[in-house]
Amino acid sequence: MAPVSQTLRNFLTKLHPDQVILLFEAQARRALRSSLRVKGRRTRLTVAVDATLLQLFGAFEQAEGLFDHVTPQGIQGYKLYVILEVASRQPLAFVLHEPGATRTAGEPKGDADYLAHLVAHVKTALGVDHLAYVLFDKGFWSQAAFQQLDTAAETLVTPGKQFKTIRAAIAAIRPDQWVRVAENQRVADVTVTFDNGLTLRLIGWKTLGRQVVRNERGNPKRDKEGTLLYRWRPIYHTYVTNIAPDEMEAPAVVGLYGQRWSIEDFFEQMDNQYCLGHFPSTDLAVVKVHIALTWLGYTLLREFQQLVADWLHNAEYATMELRRFARRFLRAPIAWLRWLKERQPGQRQPRLRQRSRDFVSSLANFGAPETKPELL
Repeated sequence: MAPVSQTLRNFLTKLHPDQVILLFEAQARRALRSSLRVKGRRTRLTVAVDATLLQLFGAFEQAEGLFDHVTPQGIQGYKLYVILEVASRQPLAFVLHEPGATRTAGEPKGDADYLAHLVAHVKTALGVDHLAYVLFDKGFWSQAAFQQLDTAAETLVTPGKQFKTIRAAIAAIRPDQWVRVAENQRVADVTVTFDNGLTLRLIGWKTLGRQVVRNERGNPKRDKEGTLLYRWRPIYHTYVTNIAPDEMEAPAVVGLYGQRWSIEDFFEQMDNQYCLGHFPSTDLAVVKVHIALTWLGYTLLREFQQLVADWLHNAEYATMELRRFARRFLRAPIAWLRWLKERQPGQRQPRLRQRSRDFVSSLANFGAPETKPELL
């Protein structure tokens, strides 16, 4: 998954990015086929949208200076936008930010433009009219994007940003509108109207917490022993959504947004296990091919894990890592696996080649005692 040889680099250069991306999207659609149709009717999906930074070194096409708030430091690389189905952690589509790209009006594209683009693209690729819930963080905050999703009949959930409209709506909440949900925790369910006339539901969550005391310059205050000084004060968390109150209560909306964290786990897995940031080239086309092939391998691996886990009734295959999969199971004896699942009493076991013996031996070690095959 992290090719470095010149031969493989030359091979990736010959691949057309758009065709490889279409192949990945087709496989993602195939992986979700059971979720898209249940008893002949289409179901709806909950998706999360987020962005991650891909650092590259040297001069390359469409190079862009980015700030990594995690490190924190400035880097050179690409900004990758991803839309993920949260239940299966299946990536559905991606797009790389292109510096200099403009909207129809001629203004530079922002994060919110990629949000609407990914949602529309996934609906077309999956052949669905609507998604269930679109979850995204404050980086995609845009009144125009809210309007686009609401007009398209999509359900959105995002944290509130401390802009003037949100602060004014929180300040206007009466004391009797705050409902106690736990010790030192209150929730209020109101509405907020934006400058473009769109009215959305605003959920305020108030907790009692400690905050560092700061002086007039904004520096933390300390006592004579050098210990930081804290004060107790209300801390507000806000969430904006177009879900009707009779459809979902406020605590459930907050819990729904918590599912967005699966895309953060996905990014971490891609970095740790799939070496997504180790590119064979800085060429934009090769980077796109590399991402699509990595996620294609990820999708196939997950399908294989589930297939073997179902056949052996063993959930441990769901935690199989990429390197172990490549070392043991890429040359799986398909005929033997089919025999194991569908064998009849007295049916002869298919002959195993030498290269399949390690696979079968490892497979038997994970199988339940009643399902372990007799080897060799």
